[in-house]
Order: sequence, then C-alpha cells, then structure tokens
Amino acid sequence: INQNNLYLNKYEIITITADAYGGTAPYEYKFELDKYHNVQDFSEDNSFKIGKLPLGDYSVKVTVRDANGDEVTSSFLFEVEEPWT
Repeated sequence: INQNNLYLNKYEIITITADAYGGTAPYEYKFELDKYHNVQDFSEDNSFKIGKLPLGDYSVKVTVRDANGDEVTSSFLFEVEEPWT
C-alpha cells in the first residue's frame, strides 16, 4: 500500500484499492477497518468504498493471499475531519 497522509471530511466517500504483485495469481483481498472490524473477507475484489464516518482516526488493514495461500499484510492510517469552509 502506498499512501501519504490521508484526510477526508465526514461527508466524503472514497474508494480504497489494493494492487498485488509477485507471488502466484490469482490474488484475494481482505480489508479490515479500525479495531480489526472485517469490511470485506477474502475476495477477488481488490477495492472497497468507505466514508461518512464519525470524526476521528482510523486504520485500514489489507491482507492479500495468492493462489498458493501465501499472505502479506499492510496497513495505513487516515483521519476524518470537519469539512473545510
């Protein structure tokens, strides 16, 4: 996962996409949001939409599994803020 500081306002909806390389295709993706709440269990879908969250700091954890069952996990933080005026 490549990302810089990520901020969104409490009304925004964004799409988070993971891209895998190496290993053996096909890949499956699992997304977890803050406190390891499962957003998407392992699936070939490599993205999910997120937004309209309460103000605060959140973490996203992405696990990718290849055809051999090998897994790699990465995570990043983002902050939900009041909209700019």
